[in-house]
Amino acid sequence: MKDDRFRSRKLLFGLCFAIFFTVTLTIASAESEPSIEWQKCLGGSGVDAASNIHQTSDGGYIVAGSSYSSDGNVTGNHGITDYWIVKLDTGGNIEWQKCLGGSSYDKASSIHQTSDGGYIVAGGSYSKDGNVTGNHGSSDYWIVKLDTGGDIEWQKCLGGSIEEEARSIHQTSDGGYIVAGGSYSKDGNVTGNHGERDYWVVKLEPDENEDETDLSILDINPVQVIYGCDIDEDKIVDLVAGKPIAVDVGTYLHVDRLEDLDLDQSIAFELLIDGQTCGREEKTIRELEEHRQTNIIFYPNQALEAGEHTIEAKMTPDIDDWDKDNNMLSETVEVKDTNDLYLVYVPIDETELGYFNLNPSSYGPIDMEEYASTVEDSGRFINATYPISKLTNTPMECKYYGSDLPSGSYDWLTLGGVVSDMLYIWEAGEFFTLTFADRSVGIVPDGYFEYHHIVNNPVGLYLWPINAGLVEVGYPTTTAHEIGHTYGLRLPVTGAGEEYYLKNPPYANGIWVSEKIPYTNELCFMNYAPMKYSLSRWVCDEDYEDLFKSFSTSYTPTTSLPLTNVILCSGIVYKNDTIDLMPTYFVENGITDKVPSGDYSLKILDMNKDVLDETDFDVQFFVTSDSVGTIETDVSGFAFVANYPEEASTILIQHEDKTLVEFNPHSKLLHDAIDSIPNEGFVKNPEESRKALHAKINAFEKMLEEGSFEEAQVKLEDDIEDKVKKWVVDNYQKDNPLQLSKEEVLYLINEEEDRLKIISGQ
Repeated sequence: MKDDRFRSRKLLFGLCFAIFFTVTLTIASAESEPSIEWQKCLGGSGVDAASNIHQTSDGGYIVAGSSYSSDGNVTGNHGITDYWIVKLDTGGNIEWQKCLGGSSYDKASSIHQTSDGGYIVAGGSYSKDGNVTGNHGSSDYWIVKLDTGGDIEWQKCLGGSIEEEARSIHQTSDGGYIVAGGSYSKDGNVTGNHGERDYWVVKLEPDENEDETDLSILDINPVQVIYGCDIDEDKIVDLVAGKPIAVDVGTYLHVDRLEDLDLDQSIAFELLIDGQTCGREEKTIRELEEHRQTNIIFYPNQALEAGEHTIEAKMTPDIDDWDKDNNMLSETVEVKDTNDLYLVYVPIDETELGYFNLNPSSYGPIDMEEYASTVEDSGRFINATYPISKLTNTPMECKYYGSDLPSGSYDWLTLGGVVSDMLYIWEAGEFFTLTFADRSVGIVPDGYFEYHHIVNNPVGLYLWPINAGLVEVGYPTTTAHEIGHTYGLRLPVTGAGEEYYLKNPPYANGIWVSEKIPYTNELCFMNYAPMKYSLSRWVCDEDYEDLFKSFSTSYTPTTSLPLTNVILCSGIVYKNDTIDLMPTYFVENGITDKVPSGDYSLKILDMNKDVLDETDFDVQFFVTSDSVGTIETDVSGFAFVANYPEEASTILIQHEDKTLVEFNPHSKLLHDAIDSIPNEGFVKNPEESRKALHAKINAFEKMLEEGSFEEAQVKLEDDIEDKVKKWVVDNYQKDNPLQLSKEEVLYLINEEEDRLKIISGQ
């Protein structure tokens, strides 16, 4: 976490220099006030802050500071904020500008012209990539030597494991440099610290090899998604087992006499993993000299197993190289197992009519080709940006017809329609995959959120803590966004609050390895959505590392997951402590959910009212919507897979030990199964047949309450089962993912018959 002192200084400088960046004053006499000769505003749309300015030998000016921008006068920003170095002529016009830094916070504090006409810059850097190599921990002194055109000649990180920031630098009479600032560290380059923050003064030797030719490997950056992923904070890059990698190798060529070299001569760069060559690239001296600092990205098409591995880059420059020791560099990485991700998608189609004609407009229908494309692109993007080696991306073809209850437009209406749809989507995904799905995604047609009166017509919606989300068709990066919420990304700690960093959003840098696309300064997918059908987003360091922790710390091989008989439990919860239960479904050999704990509970009791199983769960009255933010509601929901013991007789749902709902799971499962059968599923008279079956189930439940188990057994076997066999059509066509077939209803009845024998002691 970055120090607030560092951020507050950036904001202060931004306020001071946003209006007058450079001012030259002319004094007519001792008594007259100075007048403005010229003034310039320089920067972009972000916060840009000048820290130091000096006149140069040609009468112009050199300015140093920091920039959050990537537009306007600012180009080449590497991440959040970079050193921004600007060379002005005598009239304040930009001759050149350079962004220097990496993907984190970099701020220049001091700059001076050096005796060779170049420049020496000092400040602080949190980065470990881009132009920055050798960072010791948090923020280091970052010293950069530039030539007359602003290109890097060399750079050096100085410091320890805590925080350093250089405030001033000057060239000394011997050609070296003296640097001063502050340090909290007691290790690395820092010795003798007296307590908290000390002055830290460092003398650097003169450039020893300024008249020599030297080709060096500066750094090695193994990348699967982002640069420098370190979830353990042990200064070792963490990678995902089984996920392909890229390796970004930074090189630097220092040349004093270019005419002495054959510019067309090739230099071979080689990549080795655990001693085995897995990549080779060649660059000419001309190509290397063009930018001086060149990055070569290797795509070895190799996935590593869990454990430590060594990645090495080396070259064999057949030139008069000043320092042979910097022709090779190695990096140790830690490869970790992570859980796979199983996503199920459900197409949500148009509702038939508005609720009581209060909202006669509708939405949809959904275009199934657009739906299929959204599912495919969502899978590609999530597979690229999530810390997983395997993604199961399953679209359901059977549509779910959304709730006709619009939301939020009238005082007595709530988000009940949207919450109901989200719970059904969750149930559909769990039931379709027999509880093996990790998350469910409802793909909604254009107009869905407008129909439900969600403010600003978002393109995605999530309700904590349900493992499902709603995404408008054509927005695949929003799928990654809503799934990110289900893993805790960008959620308010308590209650509703702002979701996004709109002024200073988290920027993302990395590589889409399978597509061989580097990303620099891209918006994170946890920010607002891009244009429809666009994939122009990536994932920022913080969000990716949080996901990595979630997927690795809970790692359990699929073959080791405990299987048991379960039920799908869900319901709509209101602030007045009332609950509308959703249909309950039974699954044999399913997987129970790990549920965020809260002050609600589901208790399963036996015939003696003893607790067989208990699940504490959380309910929060807010939704997060992309790109609106967090919206407070008076309605919420719960949804999880719970254990269903054979002796179960009663289920209680409580809030702070107050019972809100009590029901018999046997009769509820049967009632919900009958309700799932469509009219076309009955041989004749569907309404009358359904009503008669419900009456028989009510009689069965009353027998259970009275302890008449033998009568209940006969009722179940000889009456209810018999009528289902006679009244329900064989192999009817399902038009809803939560409809049960005749065979599934009969299987449930047989399951309840077996459970009844256990309860009655038969």
